[in-house]
Amino acid sequence: MSVQQLPTQASTARLEDALARIAQRAIELDRQPRFPTENFADLAAAGALATPPDGLADEARLVRAVAAADASTARILDGHLNGIERLILAAPEPLRSTELTQILEGELLLGVWGADPAAGEGPPARLEHTNGQPVLRGVKTFCSGAGGVQRALILAAGHDGSRRLVYLDTTNSKISIDRGWYQASGLRASESHRVEFHDTPVLAVLGGPGELSREPYFSRDGIRTSATWAGLADSIMRETLSALDPDRTDAVQAHMLGRMRVAQSTIDRWLEHTTTSLNRPDDPRPELDPAVLALECRIALADAARLISTQAAQVCGARALIGASTLDCARRDLDLFLLQHRLDPKIAKLGTHTLTTEGA
Repeated sequence: MSVQQLPTQASTARLEDALARIAQRAIELDRQPRFPTENFADLAAAGALATPPDGLADEARLVRAVAAADASTARILDGHLNGIERLILAAPEPLRSTELTQILEGELLLGVWGADPAAGEGPPARLEHTNGQPVLRGVKTFCSGAGGVQRALILAAGHDGSRRLVYLDTTNSKISIDRGWYQASGLRASESHRVEFHDTPVLAVLGGPGELSREPYFSRDGIRTSATWAGLADSIMRETLSALDPDRTDAVQAHMLGRMRVAQSTIDRWLEHTTTSLNRPDDPRPELDPAVLALECRIALADAARLISTQAAQVCGARALIGASTLDCARRDLDLFLLQHRLDPKIAKLGTHTLTTEGA
């Protein structure tokens, strides 16, 4: 994907330079994981950390391009963009304006932390009140950007059992980050740690119960996230092509490469269709079900990206997957990210929905 296709606020030349530097750092960050501070400084300097004027379609293209350079950075970026939209929608004034100004000035990065701990990892985060003030108590896991973002939107249990979206300052001393918990094979610099909250003050409770799942915004979140899968597929395709010698590529390899190209085109078409359809959150069309459309897109992207990854390994052979190569890193990143999203149960629900709405 060409950077020239990214009509964001960023200068094209500055964004190209930023992406080139991000790509150069990717293998080092995989070998020695840490928060990609330099990458976000480059993106901020290119003006790429504020939401673009044309909305979801441009955001997805941006996340995809960053993921093709370094998926860990894109993983944090997609949460940042998701968080901005929720802040615009639901934060009270004057907090909303103050925070958005700091974001525009490159002073704040946002995370969205929704995963609950498994058994033995601590109590799930819950919203409590101490001395009449809202605080957060408990644990969240897979907190991408922990230690590097300054704000987080966190899914927590309310006193009545409802799911509430809270906004807090992650630099507060009443937060502890378990950096030993996330020892992953992929997305190693995404800093997706286990985080514990010790009556951490809450800046605001955003919206009402179930705010994070509100449509079409939840589906828009999912599309921004799946754009990272698309960028990883682009990276795998690029590395596969660079590893091949046209004069020594046999018919079997060419056949596999052809299947990869069709899969990449599938990704292109689905993202274009879905981001265009969901680009206006207030779209009144009754036939547009954002949840179904976004799920179909995510399933198509996941299947296509898996095919590209599998075929790439067969085309390139073992030599391309040793020495922590870019191809090896991208395949590990993709495997981990897709596993986190567990699409199979959602596919079953889609099948049931299809049967009940379209069956005889």
